Amino acid sequence: MSQINGNGMNSTYITKKILVEGGKVYGAKNNLLDSFTISLFNLHAPEFEYPEQELIFTLALGQTACSNLTKKQKLKKLFTRNKNVTFNDPSIIFDARFDTNANIAHVNQNQIGMVLMALSQLRIEERYKDVTFIMQTNTPRYIQELLTLLGFKYYLSTYGSFTGNILKLSETTDLKAAVSNFLNQHINTLKITEAKPGNYPEKLFICRRGARSLINEAEITELLSDYGYKKIFAEDLSVSEQLNHIYHAKSLFFIHGAAMSFAMYRSTSQKGVMIEAFSSGFSTNWGRQICCQSNDHWIGCQGKITTEDLEVINGTAHPRKHQAQKFELDVQATETAIIEAQTLLTNGRA
Repeated sequence: MSQINGNGMNSTYITKKILVEGGKVYGAKNNLLDSFTISLFNLHAPEFEYPEQELIFTLALGQTACSNLTKKQKLKKLFTRNKNVTFNDPSIIFDARFDTNANIAHVNQNQIGMVLMALSQLRIEERYKDVTFIMQTNTPRYIQELLTLLGFKYYLSTYGSFTGNILKLSETTDLKAAVSNFLNQHINTLKITEAKPGNYPEKLFICRRGARSLINEAEITELLSDYGYKKIFAEDLSVSEQLNHIYHAKSLFFIHGAAMSFAMYRSTSQKGVMIEAFSSGFSTNWGRQICCQSNDHWIGCQGKITTEDLEVINGTAHPRKHQAQKFELDVQATETAIIEAQTLLTNGRA
């Protein structure tokens, strides 16, 4: 329901209850099930549910300032001269500084996705070109490139305040399970993925450098290459190329990371497969909920368990303690996941 009154526009939107399917997880051989016999680690990730959520979007004249500042930034703000910038009609201001602007997953999901959902519910989708994202000054260039690609404007200012038509959600909430459809509709409107699918590989290996990278990258790369996967590093491609590669692939092999958020733009008609590789010291259900929205089949590939991983697995350490650690994939477990993906695609079950 959307309405306009003297205070601006508001719309109440109730998200659908979403059931995220379970999936298979393959890991290295171990003695977990039998102390005397080593066997391949084969788990089943259970299904889970996102409940309905009531979201209230507003577009009204007002002022916004960054409230998500670190202690260091708050101190620096005291010694920084900040002016108020006014945006006149028809500009729409979205202050994205409530969240990190340096992680493309957060930007795709919590910021761009939220704006597109709000515009849709307010029934002003065509006004996306009027939207200016207020971002912190350390926003990476590739995220600025993404905003431009999607037809938005942006203004970099960590400490400034802004007056104009402010677009916002009534409260911070979890939008992970609700934004994919809006992202996909938007890139279809802009015809960003109009290139022929044949220009892009059907099987894609999205690798990582630095944090959370593979210890045995060369070994896994050779294995994936034998099965027809093309290896890329997201940072070596333009944002448009990243989006198109991930959009058009039928089978995706990801090392868990922010680049996975581009799968949220995929069409539900693709019916592909995503293999998500992750360390035993840091695993989440994020990949599964992306696949639930994109209508792709999810398969997990878990790294070899280390002594450090056990404190997270046993719940005695913070879940993010080892989130950046490098990890090793078992070749046999990885091949089992690849064959499973291939079978699903061949039988049309993906």
